[in-house]
Amino acid sequence: MKNYFPGLLVLCLAFQASGQSKDFSDGYLVFKDGKKTTCLVENLDLLRNPQKLRIRYSPAEEQQLIDLSEVKEFGIYNGKKFIRETVKIDRPKETRMGYSITRNPEWNEETVFLNVILEGKASLYSFADKNGDIYFYRKDSHPAEQLIHKNYVTENNTISLNADFRQQLFTQLNCGDQEKNIKELVFKEVNLIKYFKAYNQCEGSASVDYEPEEKGSLFFKATPGLYLADMMTYSPFRSPRMNFGTNAGFRAGLEVEYFPKRRSEKWSLIAEPSFQSLKVNKEFGYQLPTTLTYHVIELPMGFRYNFFTKDGLSRFFINAGPQVSFNIKARIEPEDRSTLPIASPLNFFGGAGYYLKNKLSLEARYTYYNEFVDSNTWTGHHRGYSLILGIPLNHRK
Repeated sequence: MKNYFPGLLVLCLAFQASGQSKDFSDGYLVFKDGKKTTCLVENLDLLRNPQKLRIRYSPAEEQQLIDLSEVKEFGIYNGKKFIRETVKIDRPKETRMGYSITRNPEWNEETVFLNVILEGKASLYSFADKNGDIYFYRKDSHPAEQLIHKNYVTENNTISLNADFRQQLFTQLNCGDQEKNIKELVFKEVNLIKYFKAYNQCEGSASVDYEPEEKGSLFFKATPGLYLADMMTYSPFRSPRMNFGTNAGFRAGLEVEYFPKRRSEKWSLIAEPSFQSLKVNKEFGYQLPTTLTYHVIELPMGFRYNFFTKDGLSRFFINAGPQVSFNIKARIEPEDRSTLPIASPLNFFGGAGYYLKNKLSLEARYTYYNEFVDSNTWTGHHRGYSLILGIPLNHRK
């Protein structure tokens, strides 16, 4: 395993360096009285629902935390832009199982900052709600309206979908042959952007895109779960064969999923450092007790292919790739012979799972281990099976 460590260290440092960006960028503020001020604005990539903003009036000055209550627009040049709007937002007054109990929106008027995604004859905006992004649209100079897409609980306690956004697009933003696309339109940001761009082009209007396509995005999940290990070892020079069978342990990890392009739909890269723990006591031969201890940190890295459902919120996925292991305490301790260290070679994994509406995921994973014990006279096999629950720590649009 030591042979892998320098390369992994370099990889981690490179990943960290590539993920860092400068904290402040050239930007501006527009106050309610129309006055525009140029300044350095904090990195807006992770800004979701801003109430305050850190700025600098010059690189040499100390940063200031300003209240946005007197600001009507702010952004960074060639980057993100936020505008203050008073809009009607669907806010369910009563929920069951985390969903609204009514099909129709329950409007509540609020003044918020909308993230500008696309501007043109038809403009597209988003607002970061605690349950995910809410999308708004504006045609010409009309007030911004929420695109209606909500899950709700019926009287029979089933989950149903109100997709009235299609009717909104049909009546308000329908040009040329777009009608045939509305019925199959999946409610995801990438698809809405394509639709709005097509509409603007059909109407002879330019589209200003504030969310560049080439920018990648990272998503994180906590990954607790169950680990099953089928382990057996033997030596042609010694007996008996030590077959530990299939035993259960626990695992806990953190998955990082990277979409190389922010609007890429299908392919992503994953890495999931995880801790796995298993301990087995068993007797072999003449009732000689043997202890197997398996405490390791495993690092699978690979590709994931996603199959999105029609609503754009759920997806099936498959993934595969190499995996390296860092042994913390991994060995077999027979009472009548010397300890056998468990090997930590380069292994391979494959898995499949389902991601439910950006809320939870469940994955079944198989790991093939090239070696079991680190010995010239002992051999065997080690097969790993994992059932992994994914709890998202942020959301993909």
